[in-house]
Amino acid sequence: PSPPEEVQPVVELTRPTEVNLSSREARLHAYIIFVNTTEVPMVVIWLDYRGEEVQYRTILPGAEYRQSTWVSHPWIVRAAGTHQRLTCNNELVIFASQN
Repeated sequence: PSPPEEVQPVVELTRPTEVNLSSREARLHAYIIFVNTTEVPMVVIWLDYRGEEVQYRTILPGAEYRQSTWVSHPWIVRAAGTHQRLTCNNELVIFASQN
């Protein structure tokens, strides 16, 4: 008889940008302006101190939204309805710059 096939364990992979990604305590205040240049509504999401997604605002196509934040707080955007990740300035994760 032939040897049994080797069974590989199933490993769930996470995207590198999402590994241990969460807000950190900060002292530098900033603003982010999100501009929806897509043809679908997009959802602005803050990643809280536990790395959980917290929805803040849905932005319609062509509209913009100014969000108060801290420089160490990560933000992401998703397409409303499909929840597909979208990029902002070619980045999957957005951090504010100090103004």
